[in-house]
Amino acid sequence: MLLDAILLDPYKDPNEIWFALNAHGSGCAADPYYGGVSETSPLVTSFSLVVGTDPRAIIAATVGPHGYEEGDIVVITGTSDLNGPYHVYVTGLPQNEFKLFLDFPASSSFSGTGFSVKRMFHLDQVLRNLTQSNVAIHFGPGVYETRGNAGSQNIATQGWRMRSGWKIRGSGIDVTTIKLASSRGAPGLVQYTTIGAQDYDQLADYSEVSDLTVDCNAQGN
Repeated sequence: MLLDAILLDPYKDPNEIWFALNAHGSGCAADPYYGGVSETSPLVTSFSLVVGTDPRAIIAATVGPHGYEEGDIVVITGTSDLNGPYHVYVTGLPQNEFKLFLDFPASSSFSGTGFSVKRMFHLDQVLRNLTQSNVAIHFGPGVYETRGNAGSQNIATQGWRMRSGWKIRGSGIDVTTIKLASSRGAPGLVQYTTIGAQDYDQLADYSEVSDLTVDCNAQGN
């Protein structure tokens, strides 16, 4: 039985990983990692203006703890004027509250109720934990969303960074697309890189990107 298991288990080269949008595997060519996005269950959420602060600031409250982390992208639905993805803030707030920023000042009587869900970027989770150099990273066809890289702003819990010797290979230009995820209300003056490394100590020597399209999603950010 043990021999059968060894012989039937797909071989995984430690210096190569594979992503697809229709698989949830171990990362080898025959069993790629899932590189898509999933969402948590929707939570009923109430929204109100944060009085006495930035007129774009909105406080959101869920019935119980939401589990969101600082900088997560949370999608709001079911409202008349808030719907969309937001960069959220939780520092210093109760476990059932988070804060977001609109693109416009809210009225002094602003309030509403809708739903919130957290977006989880599986591509980022794998690449964030991949710390070794000299790895070939292959992508099948489709659009792969990512939080990208904002230096120390998001590398700890969101996004990922390019490392030395990485070779990122798609299935062809306009066949594979790496797209920066949409979000509103991100911290001011923060620049996101779809593929790259920003901080001075984030070396990416001899890295390559080929056979794919990079979408910086200017309209969604």
